[in-house]
Amino acid sequence: MKTLPKLLALLAAALLFVNADTTAATSPGGAIAQVNSDHYRIFYQGSDEDARLFGAKMESCLELYNSVLHFDLAKLLIKLKVRIFSDKSGFDAYLKSVVKETKDDFVYIHYTDLARCELVGFQKTVEADFYTALLHQGAVQFLKAYVSNPPLWLQEGLAAYFEQSQFNEEKNKFDLPSDLIWLTSLKKLVKGDSENALISFDSFLVIDKTQAQADLASFYPEAWGLVYFLLHSQDSNINRILWDSIAALDPALSVKDNSARVMDKAFSWYGVDKIETAFKDYYNGLKTLSDLVAEGVSYYSGNELDKARESFTQAEGRNPDNYIPYYYLGLISYNKKDYGKAETLYLKALDLKAPAALINYAIGVNAYADNNYDKAATYLKNAKTEDPKNYGDKVDTILSSIEGETAGGADVSPSPNPSPAPAPEASPAPVPDSDSDTEPLDDEEM
Repeated sequence: MKTLPKLLALLAAALLFVNADTTAATSPGGAIAQVNSDHYRIFYQGSDEDARLFGAKMESCLELYNSVLHFDLAKLLIKLKVRIFSDKSGFDAYLKSVVKETKDDFVYIHYTDLARCELVGFQKTVEADFYTALLHQGAVQFLKAYVSNPPLWLQEGLAAYFEQSQFNEEKNKFDLPSDLIWLTSLKKLVKGDSENALISFDSFLVIDKTQAQADLASFYPEAWGLVYFLLHSQDSNINRILWDSIAALDPALSVKDNSARVMDKAFSWYGVDKIETAFKDYYNGLKTLSDLVAEGVSYYSGNELDKARESFTQAEGRNPDNYIPYYYLGLISYNKKDYGKAETLYLKALDLKAPAALINYAIGVNAYADNNYDKAATYLKNAKTEDPKNYGDKVDTILSSIEGETAGGADVSPSPNPSPAPAPEASPAPVPDSDSDTEPLDDEEM
């Protein structure tokens, strides 16, 4: 993802305006720029331009949330407040002044007066971490702007679902997530292979904050999983349950009463036990990244290249940041003599931190097969330099073949096949620690 200043030219400046009725506030980290967008009031520690850009990103977040929730934006009578500090120290100082304590991560502070509610965060070293926290707490803020006390599974399931969304630079919008980051943990719960237990639906659908915090290792995968299941099941009756759940929400009710209401109006007609069974069947049949990679490796080893390509393409969708699917898709293209595509895929794997020696060797072999001997020699020598133990002899053999061919020799070795990637276990799909995301349950009620 590009930095905020680089995105400025891509966004419509007319969307935002600096609030002329207020003066810039100050903070230990510098001036606070105050900006209004269509639906947000932004307090941003940084330049006015960065604040405008951030306000546009928040509008993109809202568009993402409402692509699922379908709330009437005309009924959002106040602008949602978001306050971002340039570092953790400014964030800590502000929270101590407001709620008398600090937090480890972004927090949504909820008041009975909606105009006072705000999402508070801070800049992070890794931009992806910033947007994960922002998307999560932003989803909580948007939902609670309409319904102060939704069922906890719905609130946190939606937030966990949205938090893995990626910003599409070409479309200037967030795309719904394809990375099923909780899938491995959830499948272990469903299969009974975890030290934790799946929470039965009759308890899960009415769970409260205290119960959820006591069982986070089960709660978060299950909350994410239920929302994903309701959205992506091929059974339209299952999909209907999510829309019925949202329609059943009553702004005047407590969490307990809304949970009971949703369970009665959205789940009971189908049958809670029946839905739980369908949920388990769905995830027992849904393959993880590791499942798909292992399947693809098996097909590739058996020279079933089309089946291997299908498996690795699905694996890429599970986690676009894992290099192994791209590397194997490169191998498949190489075997099909599509050398240009193979190189592109290898370079994508390298961008995702694939071992440099592995990729240099693969590109060198690819170039050799394509009769581009100069490029082949360059990449092969790089592979040998980076990992002489594993690639030295193999590189020397190919370089000798190149020398023989360029010198007009008759006996040229056949084009070799690149080395397979490390075993799938060497680069597993990232799975959140069971206790790594306690803040979303810790929104402050004032």
